[in-house]
Order: sequence, then C-alpha cells, then structure tokens
Amino acid sequence: MMKLVIILIVLLLVSFATY
Repeated sequence: MMKLVIILIVLLLVSFATY
C-alpha cells in the first residue's frame, strides 16, 4: 500500500518538475 502512495507522489513531483 505504501508503494502505491510513494509512486503517486513521485508522479506528481515529476509532473510538476516537467511543467
């Protein structure tokens, strides 16, 4: 369960970084 949360956070950070 924790891995899913971490993956979601990473995706958000990447989306913000690429934006």
